[in-house]
Amino acid sequence: MFSNRFSPLFLMITIFLGISFLTRLILLGYSFSEVDISLISLFKIFSVGLFYDFVASSYYFIPFTLYITFIPSKIFSKKRHIYFLLTLMFITTFFIIFNGVSEWFFWEEFGKRFNFIAVDYLVYTHEVIHNILESYPIPLLLSGIFILDFLLYFFIIKKATFMEKLFLHKDSLKKRVSIALVFLLLPILFFNLLDKQPYSKVSQNIYNNELAKDGLYSLFSAFRHNTLEYDVYYRTKPHNEVMKNLYTLEGMDDKHLKIIKTDKPQKHYNVVLIMIESMSAEYMGIYGNKKGLTPYLDKLTTQSIFFDNFYATGTRTVRGMEAVTLSLPPTAGRSIVKRPDNHGMYSSGYIFQDKGYINKFIYGGYGYFDNMNDFFSNNGFGIVDKTSFQKDEETFGNVWGLCDEDLFNKTLKESDKSYAKNKPFFNFIMTTSNHRPYTYPNNRIDIPSHTGEQEV
Repeated sequence: MFSNRFSPLFLMITIFLGISFLTRLILLGYSFSEVDISLISLFKIFSVGLFYDFVASSYYFIPFTLYITFIPSKIFSKKRHIYFLLTLMFITTFFIIFNGVSEWFFWEEFGKRFNFIAVDYLVYTHEVIHNILESYPIPLLLSGIFILDFLLYFFIIKKATFMEKLFLHKDSLKKRVSIALVFLLLPILFFNLLDKQPYSKVSQNIYNNELAKDGLYSLFSAFRHNTLEYDVYYRTKPHNEVMKNLYTLEGMDDKHLKIIKTDKPQKHYNVVLIMIESMSAEYMGIYGNKKGLTPYLDKLTTQSIFFDNFYATGTRTVRGMEAVTLSLPPTAGRSIVKRPDNHGMYSSGYIFQDKGYINKFIYGGYGYFDNMNDFFSNNGFGIVDKTSFQKDEETFGNVWGLCDEDLFNKTLKESDKSYAKNKPFFNFIMTTSNHRPYTYPNNRIDIPSHTGEQEV
């Protein structure tokens, strides 16, 4: 079976397909209650999934194919090269297993295979890498992956009998190239044909469709197209129905605008808008949550003016900023905050600015992340981010920035500065402590840091 120098390639593809199968099986088990379980559905998931795994492997092993094709036979059969090749295969397998483990954590967080969200995160390698290092037991995970890889290769080397034949066999360059062409033409064929037909849509069930994908293929497809499946992530209605509903809104004119008029004089109160990272209505008791996670916010809803029809749309923090600042639904792919030509838009910043307000976007991290500084500074806000903090204003922080306590203390100082100018102010505050790795000062909060459990 393994009689020529392409045997390592066949072995690596087999390992790739096997690990991909196990990854799919584990993800299915984790989301078992959400998946459409039937013989036909399972057949579609695993057969289509196997196909996409093979497609992904055809891309993944292009460098490996070129290497074993063109390295001269006199070098290939040397004992020193045997060890080098086995080491290369070991490292390659390590990253295949690492990818499977990474997919588990991404699935746990988003319920999806790698997609444009992963691409979007990878742009900011410093924050993402350090967030991973602070959030997960990386040394333990890497050690576990290394042990699995070692056991796999110990079994292969011990049981396989192809090694001696492999390095004694000498194929001509012409024969090697003819075999390599098959492996190299396949990814070209897949690249030009596959994305035109989404074969992974095997069901009306989203989880079934995601399980039928291959994570690596989905990641590079998202990178290539630079977009997100809008209808999957955002609930939509037919266009005619949406436009018809606009006219039924109270006070809406024929230009879809709602004009509010009053004979009373305007009161320019100071406004502080606090956006809580990773906060959702589903966590609040007022919206039906029974776990008592937000007792103070729930209490405030009965003691203040509570706007229960405001929505920060989208699947990421930057989407909430987009919605709150511009009152727009999410756009497919990148948020407007991160798109070019997003300056001078009809934003809440300019509305307040026209009323004589001093506007500030206040953030405890570095505002270059997600293009926040550029967007807010060109849409009616002054910028106060981590670079604006003095050393004595910093007591605790992580990769995302300073803790919320430091952030609010800074906000009070900035508010005093605005007030001293005898002008009303509008402060837009973006928190970070409620983001993984959930670290904050232990000496002032009675819930252990890094547990992911907070009372808001």
